[in-house]
Amino acid sequence: MFGWKRAVIGCLTLSLCLWPMPVQQGNARAEAANYPLQSGPSAPRLTTTPPVQLFDVSRGEVIRTAANSPVFRRMGETWIASIRGAWGGFRLDPTSGFVLKVPLDPPLNVNNGWYRGEVAELYVMWDPAAPHDTRLMLMGRVGNPRMFVIGAEAGSFVEQFRGG
Repeated sequence: MFGWKRAVIGCLTLSLCLWPMPVQQGNARAEAANYPLQSGPSAPRLTTTPPVQLFDVSRGEVIRTAANSPVFRRMGETWIASIRGAWGGFRLDPTSGFVLKVPLDPPLNVNNGWYRGEVAELYVMWDPAAPHDTRLMLMGRVGNPRMFVIGAEAGSFVEQFRGG
């Protein structure tokens, strides 16, 4: 396993992560080379924001990658607003289901009863076998993961994203 998958599994396996986790950075120059010069509303928008990725826990691999957009940021805000409490389980790493990674650039400032600070990435952990046990891991710029249980129904969004 490489990249963020290893970092998530590592953080989920430990109850506290004390080391910073690097945020993937895109290569704007390489990305720009893929597109001829275009202008107007149909021109692709070049961005260094890392993509959104869906990880299938059972298969142990990323099954879908998509360009990040404001839709994911709004969904992240909805999930954060629906936090019901800190996740109190003993085992943090999921054994089945899906993990949706959403990088937030610029980081989202959160100040609610459960979390205060910037969120640079969020991870939604949803398992169709336990749809009412959806977990949300928030990561600041320097790591420091925090795991929560959310009340929002994230499964339909994950399934829709999974299907393309």
